[in-house]
Amino acid sequence: MKSFLIIFSILTFFTITVIGNQKNTSLLNDNAHIFLESSKTESEHLDTDSLSIPVTKTQRLSEKTWKVDFVHHVIGGLYSYYDLKGKNTTGFEYGNMRFKFNTNGTGSHVSCNGIQYKFDWRWLSKDCRKLSLKINGKSDVWNMVEISGNYLHGSCNVFVDNSYNNLETFRLIQIP
Repeated sequence: MKSFLIIFSILTFFTITVIGNQKNTSLLNDNAHIFLESSKTESEHLDTDSLSIPVTKTQRLSEKTWKVDFVHHVIGGLYSYYDLKGKNTTGFEYGNMRFKFNTNGTGSHVSCNGIQYKFDWRWLSKDCRKLSLKINGKSDVWNMVEISGNYLHGSCNVFVDNSYNNLETFRLIQIP
């Protein structure tokens, strides 16, 4: 019986020691996690949701050159469209058109006629959904600008026959 009590005491002590060490190890792991989190640099703690939208959209806008993928026109009350993969009822060769935006607010543009122009651009809204372009002395405002994947969607009033009562909605695609 005395041997049994000694063995029982040793097992109890061993069990308490192991359980206690596991708790301490768990506590140590929690503390190590806290230490590792607190040792991160400021940039690693940066909340990307609070970053400035203009930087992100400006970078996306200036990554590559854009070409026209699809256009809807309503000019003088008449509807027409251009589809890169199909039909063109606009009377303009949109397949030639290109836009290259630079992060410094400049860029280059190739027109429907294949003529290259320099332009200036800037965001007109904090959410980067409105963009101003000044090409060859003419100013355009792109509304509802959305960059998603390889596409840029927008809409603008087009000046034709001394009137801005004309609408163009377009989708541009990045050139690889």
